[in-house]
Amino acid sequence: MSAKKKPTIEQFLAKFPIQIQELASTLDLLIKSSVPEARGAVYVGWQLIGYRAKRLSRDVYFAYVYPTPDYVDIGFEYGILLEDQDRLLNGDGKQVRYARFDNPKDIPTEKLAQLIVEAVDIAFLNKEQKQQLFLKYDSDLDAKKLGPSDR
Repeated sequence: MSAKKKPTIEQFLAKFPIQIQELASTLDLLIKSSVPEARGAVYVGWQLIGYRAKRLSRDVYFAYVYPTPDYVDIGFEYGILLEDQDRLLNGDGKQVRYARFDNPKDIPTEKLAQLIVEAVDIAFLNKEQKQQLFLKYDSDLDAKKLGPSDR
């Protein structure tokens, strides 16, 4: 039985409109320039480009680029833990957050590059360190739910 060969990023993006290809390629380049050790690969089942980074013997998944015919999302595995002061990220799940773009000119390159670097750093934390960040996030969320007069 022969294993089906994964498409390259370029082959995967070729099925999308040219503006979406350019947008996804811009985000791919931003990830790779922000994190030189980042490697992108097509995850056929999820229909996205996933990014991993390797340091010493650890290899972690930290981000993805998800193209659609109308827009492209850049998402972060531990996005809920990122310092997103500019509120670029969307999502209401327990962990992943994403930013959506439909025009390359709308990408806040510097701010997004900071989130990319932070996403890798968080992905490399050990389980206990991540758990502490999740606890802090939950605590901060609870504090926001309670107004100043409720405390």
